[in-house]
Order: sequence, then C-alpha cells, then structure tokens
Amino acid sequence: MQAGRALYVGASPRTNAAGIAALRDVVGRYGYSVTPVPVRECLHLKSGCSALPDGSFLVNAEWIDATPLEGPLVPVPAGEPWAADVLTVGHSIIVSDAFPDTIALLRSAGYYVIPVAVSEFAKAEGGVTCMSLIFESANGSRLG
Repeated sequence: MQAGRALYVGASPRTNAAGIAALRDVVGRYGYSVTPVPVRECLHLKSGCSALPDGSFLVNAEWIDATPLEGPLVPVPAGEPWAADVLTVGHSIIVSDAFPDTIALLRSAGYYVIPVAVSEFAKAEGGVTCMSLIFESANGSRLG
C-alpha cells in the first residue's frame, strides 16, 4: 500500500521478512520507505487497510496491527469489516456498493466517493484494489 513515499507491506506467512527486506533494497534508492504491517485476520493488507487521499488510513484494526501506520486512522463501521479495501484515484475514492455506512462515512468527511458493484469478486476476498491498475500519465496525473 502506497502513501506518498511510504510503502506499507503486509507481514504475514505470505510475505516474510526476507521479501520485505528485498523490496526495501529495491525501492530505497528511489526515496521510498518500506514498513511492515502485521496482518492477522485477512489475506492481504489492503483487505484490512487503505490509504486515503489526505494521508489518513481507512482501517479494520481487528484484521491488521495498525500501529505502524503514520497518519490518522479512520475505523471502518462495525457492521462492514470488509469495507477497508477502497481505491484512491486522485481525490476520488472507489468503494464497493455493498458498504453504505462506509460510503456515508467517507462522504461526510468530504471525500468524493464512487460506489461500484463488485459482489461476485468479494466472494473470493476480491476488492476494488485487487481489480485495478493505476498508471501515471507523463504529466503526473493518475489514470485508472
């Protein structure tokens, strides 16, 4: 998960300390930091946490150890534990339409939120970040 020049990596049986160190070696020369985040109750870090456009993080602290995250934490609503997987494109946030409380929470915080239908992908723990590739154009704007 990228937040500015910081990369946060889920530390789990799927991504071990050697893998995190290898990533740190590669991206460190480009000015990125790499911080491990322990993952407890989900497969992927982004299932339990996503970076928001203002530097805060939408988190399900039941699934990850949010201690390493450097920024304000926005907890997902209690009835929507899967809602932490959102996709930020510029100042917009793409969210599964299955999470109306999270959509309302983000909108009330002033974010521009785009709900999308991904229910079939959610059956296999797929979320909006799993199905997206974001590219930056030559002028630095993000394209999805």
